[in-house]
Amino acid sequence: MGKKEVLTGLDKLEICLEKGRELFTKGDYLEAIQCYKRAISMKPDCYRSYLALGDVFLKTSRFDVALKSYEIANQLNPRSAEIYYKMALANFYLGRYRDAEELFLASLRLDARIVDSYNGLYLVYKELGLYDKAEKILKMGIELAPECAKLYNNLGNVYHAKGKYDLAVEMYTKTMELNGDAPEAELGKSLIYLLKGRFDKGWIGYERRLHLPAFRSSMERFGPRIWDGGFSPSKTLLVWTEQGIGDAIQFVRFLPYVKERVGKVILVCQSSLLRLFKTARGIDVLISKDEENLPEYDFHIPIMSLGRFFVTRESEIPAEIPYFDIHQEAVFEMGKRIGISHEKLNVGIVWGGNIKNRNNRVRSASLRFFLPLAEIDGLRLYSIQKGEYSIQLKERGAEAIKDLSGLLDDFYDTALVVRNMDLVISVDTAVAHLAGALGVKVWLLIPRYPDWRWQLEREDSPWYPSMRIFRQSRQGYWHDVFGRVKSELLKVLDERDGN
Repeated sequence: MGKKEVLTGLDKLEICLEKGRELFTKGDYLEAIQCYKRAISMKPDCYRSYLALGDVFLKTSRFDVALKSYEIANQLNPRSAEIYYKMALANFYLGRYRDAEELFLASLRLDARIVDSYNGLYLVYKELGLYDKAEKILKMGIELAPECAKLYNNLGNVYHAKGKYDLAVEMYTKTMELNGDAPEAELGKSLIYLLKGRFDKGWIGYERRLHLPAFRSSMERFGPRIWDGGFSPSKTLLVWTEQGIGDAIQFVRFLPYVKERVGKVILVCQSSLLRLFKTARGIDVLISKDEENLPEYDFHIPIMSLGRFFVTRESEIPAEIPYFDIHQEAVFEMGKRIGISHEKLNVGIVWGGNIKNRNNRVRSASLRFFLPLAEIDGLRLYSIQKGEYSIQLKERGAEAIKDLSGLLDDFYDTALVVRNMDLVISVDTAVAHLAGALGVKVWLLIPRYPDWRWQLEREDSPWYPSMRIFRQSRQGYWHDVFGRVKSELLKVLDERDGN
């Protein structure tokens, strides 16, 4: 249907708005915009037209234009709590969290029954790391709307982030009671089981992640035939990496065991992992995720679903380290490019993770914490960072730390660099996983309330025998972590000198 046909006969405002809503519901966003603009031309002082137009722009991620439409609607009707809520939402998506907070609060002052504003404030406070405020506002929402499952789920997320795991499980369970189909709550609950080492219970709920919107496109791409872990020696299995690079490095260890159950294994992974994964075992065909055309396969599985077939308790975690076969000649050549010298202790450092990771603010430290370590006699620090993190070295005048970003084209290069290090000190990033997978000594620096795989109150990791974990004594406090790191480094140097 062309634009002229859509607009024919829309003489009255209500008909025009109704037609716009119909088109919006069908996903015909461009034509819906035309309808709403027609409505505005018919009656420029009708706030509903601007509100509806803003909704289309919000749906299509044109947040700045959506905000302008909502602001006009607000000028025409300054007492509408719904409009304040919509303006808050647009500001949130634009990253203007303080503005969003004020507008969500304004909507509640006009109408305290707008449940979405409580959940909106939770999102704001989560981004700002203000979990006490998030807890308070969600409890207020629950008092007014005790049957709203989303409020309980979000409160569960808050308790999870604050390390109140039993309360988090309680909230997730309540969410599931109110809403029979609650994949986010089931996933949250499973992560706590995994964090506590209850793999038998954790993997079951972890599968619910595949029902979240973030996985929709991948599930549609690879189809409905998911492998059940059974023996099919004549069949071809396609395994695809998901989430982050570190996740892929951690779980690629399972492919030799998968290969024992199927005839052929195809692995689809990030292009930056191709050369590294060529050195892994259990893979027959390796393909970049960027490839549009895939070879034929009988069934598929996301790589992090493999854990449930092989690990029901900690003792079953495969720990044949290293599980990448890196040629020593290539390591030696990289050492020459680095200019490695064994007169000092060579330490690779990583202080920041993927900026797109939603927990990056929590898990990353600041370069300034590493600077005092560079002054320790007998120590040589190398930055294994790329992008904006490597730029920080110049900005902070960290000449004592050697920048290796120019050598890191992909994770195979990173593996060669890591193999040249006596020790890697890293926050929770892919480099920490890589060092552990290569059997290189690695000190992992993590928040008080960590990702599930690092578990609780332990200094070792069942996933990586060469890893030692340094945990924050309280959430967000890195000073004591680096104090312990410095003390332990001095001990290592003393032992080295003694030998």
